[in-house]
This record gives sequence, structure tokens and C-alpha cells, in this order.
Amino acid sequence: VNKWLLLSVLVALAGAGAGLYFFGWSRGAASSDLPPPLQALQRHFAAAGIDTQAGLARSGARARLRHNVQFELRGSKQWFSVQWFENADAAQSYLGILRQYPASAAALANGEFVLSLNDGWAVTDPITQRIRAAFTAFDAAAAVGSVPPR
Repeated sequence: VNKWLLLSVLVALAGAGAGLYFFGWSRGAASSDLPPPLQALQRHFAAAGIDTQAGLARSGARARLRHNVQFELRGSKQWFSVQWFENADAAQSYLGILRQYPASAAALANGEFVLSLNDGWAVTDPITQRIRAAFTAFDAAAAVGSVPPR
């Protein structure tokens, strides 16, 4: 009986450890781990009065994607994503895919970046409009200017 109890405890601990690892992996790294252009975008949001916590998120299988970042509004459970592509054409291509879905009506592209808002964000919502305005005003070209192409 003792060896079965020990085995059960070890399996439970391994499962809990794997769960914590994968939860952390999917939630992303801390803001300080963001590439410089995405740190600049987060600072730009903050300057526009949009306080976020950001982290790298899993990318999925998107062609020519450099990074996917999840921005969570502090004090809220609402979040949005920004994908950074290798070039503006790839970003526009992805935006075209997003716009096929009604839930992605608020999506925008700005240079190599695409703003993705999940279906919890109405296009007419004032916070959505502030995020979209700040994203559009961000100087994406200057932010990625020093980053070598892939």
C-alpha cells in the first residue's frame, strides 16, 4: 500500500509541476523580457494612459511571426495581443485573415505590428478606441528600425 501511495504522490507532484510550467509558458515572460520594440510599445501605451502588464505569449503557427505579446490591463481581466511580424506585408496578410471574423473587427495593423482584440472588446467601446488610437499613433517604423531583419 505504501508504494502505491508514494507513486500517487509522485505522479500528482509531477502533474502539478508540469501544469505550473505550462501555465507560465503560455502566460508569457515578464515585461522586461520583451524585445525593445515591444517594450517601446508598452511605454507608448503607458504614456497614453493605458497601464498594461505585458508578456510574450505562445505564437502558434503563423508565417513570418517574430513575437506574440499579450497585454493585460492592470486592475482588469481584459487583455489584447500585438503580433510582431518580419515585415509589413506579413502583418497586412495576417490582418486580412483576422478581418474575416466578426470578433476581430477592432484589429489594426501598424507597420510590422498587428493589434488583435478578442471578442470581449466592442469596436465602439471607449477603452477599445483609446487602445486603437494609441496603437495607431505608435511610431512602429522607428521602434523596429534598429532590429535586423530575419
